[in-house]
Amino acid sequence: MRDETKIAMVVLNWNRADLTISFLHNILEVEDTNKLLTILVDNGSEASEKQRLLEGVESIGKFTVLGENDINTYRNSDDGIKNILLSLDNNYGYAKGNNFGLKLAFELGCKYAVISNNDVMLEIPVIDQLLQCIKMSENAAVIGPKILGIHNEQQGPYERLTLYDYFFYPVFFLSHGWSIRYGEW
Repeated sequence: MRDETKIAMVVLNWNRADLTISFLHNILEVEDTNKLLTILVDNGSEASEKQRLLEGVESIGKFTVLGENDINTYRNSDDGIKNILLSLDNNYGYAKGNNFGLKLAFELGCKYAVISNNDVMLEIPVIDQLLQCIKMSENAAVIGPKILGIHNEQQGPYERLTLYDYFFYPVFFLSHGWSIRYGEW
């Protein structure tokens, strides 16, 4: 059974230790981290960057350091929320690197997970709003916040329908009982 109170935040790092540490400090300032299991995935960074990342997370708080072979065997020894640094042997790319973090979150019993880039800076808490939004929708599997750039321009994904949405998608998919819905919170 998945624990609804344990939310994993998966953050991928590759040779950007300083940026990732800044992101983690931002999360600590803005979010209620008592609910979060932070899984920082180092995606095969160079040795010097891995060392800077390790020193940076140690300055933030207690992190359990795991290797990629530890995912299937690691079990949270108590009910407390942990911070984990998962060190991968290779750069597996963005999707597969995040999948390592998601697999660990699943192994640790998390029902929900947030994937975040390390170049994001939060001005307001968003985790609780995302959690409320996903719980309100019976059919949603993935949601995301509205993202604004440094000049206040909206960044994708966002509602901008294309010819594909108007013509091809309804013909090929809606005839099979699937539907598409756009929106933001």
